[in-house]
Amino acid sequence: MSKIGTNQMAVNAQKAQQQIQRQMTKIMEKLSTGQRINKPNDDPAGLSISTKMTAQIRGFQAAAKNINDAIAMVQTVDGALGEQITLLQRMRELAVQSSTDTFSAADRTMMETEYDNLVAELDRIADETKWNTQNIGTATAFKIQVGADKDMDILYTAPDMDAITVITNSAGVSVVNQTSASAAITSIDTDIATVNTSRATAGAFLTRFEGALDNALEMAQNLTDTRSRILDTDYAKELSELAKFQIMQQAVNAMMAQANATPQSVLAMLQ
Repeated sequence: MSKIGTNQMAVNAQKAQQQIQRQMTKIMEKLSTGQRINKPNDDPAGLSISTKMTAQIRGFQAAAKNINDAIAMVQTVDGALGEQITLLQRMRELAVQSSTDTFSAADRTMMETEYDNLVAELDRIADETKWNTQNIGTATAFKIQVGADKDMDILYTAPDMDAITVITNSAGVSVVNQTSASAAITSIDTDIATVNTSRATAGAFLTRFEGALDNALEMAQNLTDTRSRILDTDYAKELSELAKFQIMQQAVNAMMAQANATPQSVLAMLQ
């Protein structure tokens, strides 16, 4: 009885050819996507680490936006405080003028009219200074998220601008006569010192927020660089591997042709 044997050389060559083709497919995928990890089985640990890093990167990028908003808000506060300083300086000027005997009662009445309007403007600034519809002219606390994780925040408390107008609106503080004008000078000096302190605090927070912004951006960049080393394709390495497998493929093809030619020669001899 005749027996047909297996062409083991051809089987081995075909198996090697399939393995080489799988490797070349993976390399081509890496080269075309620019990513070293395209499927979980490419590098499970690397995929897990890079996913966590992506969450951190996006968190720090969002934090940077928060900080920019906080900087703009504090700058708005400082702008309002600067306007209050301008008003208070004019009010003090009127108080100093009213304190001298060279002005008549009618003159002081006109000064008082301007003084009252300046006080009203101080009130308006305190009541209407807002950021994103929120009043920032009162002692309101704002928690600013400055990092990617929980509790990475800075607490900023807006100054109480109403406290300034409480002093300037107190009884006997006006420029209607010399006595009231003298009292107004002392009161306004207190207000100016209060506003200056608030502006110094705002300046300190601006410096702090700018530092936090630099840190958030630096963290995001460092994490991006680290993730890139994990995920991105090493083109030099992969092209070298591709060339190697192409040579191996040519060798296997030659082996396959030889393996298939041998049985054909035997059959020809039997005919």
